[in-house]
Amino acid sequence: MDIKRVLASAPRKHALGPECRMLTPWGEALDPGAVRPEHPHPQFARENFTMLNGWWDYCIVPVGACPTVHPPAHVDGRILVPFSPEALLSGVGRTLQPDELLWYVRRVLRPRLREGERCLLHFEAADFACACCVNGQVVGTHEGAYLPFTFDITEALNPSGDGPSAALDAGDRAEMVVAVAVRDPSDEGTQLRGKQRLERGGPFPMFTSCCPAWVKYLENENPKYLKHISTCKSPMEMFAAILRDRYAEKDREDGRTTFHIAIMPCTAKKMEAARPEFTHDGKRDVDLVLTTQEVVNMIKESGIQLPQIELESPELPFGLGSGAGVIYGTTGGVAEAVVRFCLPDKSKNVLRELRFSPLRGNKAIRVAVIRVGDRDIHLAIVHGLSNAQKLLKEIEAGNAYFDLVEVMTCQGGCVGGAGQPHGMKQDKEDRAEGLYSLDRSAPFKRAERNPVVASFLQGLDEEKRHELLHVDYVKE
Repeated sequence: MDIKRVLASAPRKHALGPECRMLTPWGEALDPGAVRPEHPHPQFARENFTMLNGWWDYCIVPVGACPTVHPPAHVDGRILVPFSPEALLSGVGRTLQPDELLWYVRRVLRPRLREGERCLLHFEAADFACACCVNGQVVGTHEGAYLPFTFDITEALNPSGDGPSAALDAGDRAEMVVAVAVRDPSDEGTQLRGKQRLERGGPFPMFTSCCPAWVKYLENENPKYLKHISTCKSPMEMFAAILRDRYAEKDREDGRTTFHIAIMPCTAKKMEAARPEFTHDGKRDVDLVLTTQEVVNMIKESGIQLPQIELESPELPFGLGSGAGVIYGTTGGVAEAVVRFCLPDKSKNVLRELRFSPLRGNKAIRVAVIRVGDRDIHLAIVHGLSNAQKLLKEIEAGNAYFDLVEVMTCQGGCVGGAGQPHGMKQDKEDRAEGLYSLDRSAPFKRAERNPVVASFLQGLDEEKRHELLHVDYVKE
């Protein structure tokens, strides 16, 4: 293949256009009046507590603009906590710059304390550097954006003097003013920040993360690209984390252990299951990985005659899958699943048109441009590690720019995995067509339409979802 010709029409880095703002179904259903009203750690919930999620006043000022610890007198608007100002759900939609302070201010009913009781103000997290004032008194400062922290505000509950804080005292229903100032250097600082950066989007291109051999290759040969890997776990590890969380309590009650066996087309999945990122409390999320070829040999050795076995439906709830999940097994399937989610038009006609796009096919390197909102999304699909290496060189040379690159190190994708029964090129294409056939008969084509997945995720807060479904391969 002449990769120069394949990439001749690949787009160059584009100028950023207007943001395409999208909400998930959970974001659309969010009630601003009841944002995570439950205690973040139910097992530690006290008899009396007040959740301060919800609307706060805010203002953004330059660093040094406030000569005292008191917040400025003016207000820029309201922000919905716990969402960051950059988030659409916050109601602000603005990036906090390294030379700016963000003040949160809210009036709260002063708690009634019995003798000997203390009042604690707990933060699950805040921006990198923060200072907290209650009724004009500094009750504490904190640095570090990843850890929870607590301030004892008992001594600051009762305003004293003739200042503005004292004017809040209204007898039995006295209020207190809670003000929090935060500052975040983002990627201009040296603090731990994960993938946070000031420049919108990226880092580009984003690489898919479902192929463990690709992740391992970047770790060993090109670690600078680890930060480009999507934080989404592979489907195997997502499912394993959900199983672990779902059955943990039942296992404790029954005195049993859920043993998770994953049947995979890929030998590298054995290595992935053994990674420390997917081991918790000394136990792997996936206890055992068997390749499809190993299962075939076990069936043959056991004398099982598959044609004589009655057909059964997969057990619910996890036996219900989407077409987007099925096509993950072939080259281009992951990219198409992403496109199906992003496209604003979810009609059947649009999905049918994708069948004739470069997302599908068996060329080693394919380029597609999909219009989403007001901008074009540039995608590349590559299978075969040697082809992925060629594509990387072209990207590094500035000859091509992509938003998303799907990489499968095995020819044809997972249908041609090293754990599969041996097959020639036509066999792999037939397997891919089998997946597309299953997709066509699937009751729903997009993962977010799966009622089992939607119901499960609705029962989790955002932090728990992130813990179960995401991983970061970058080692700080």
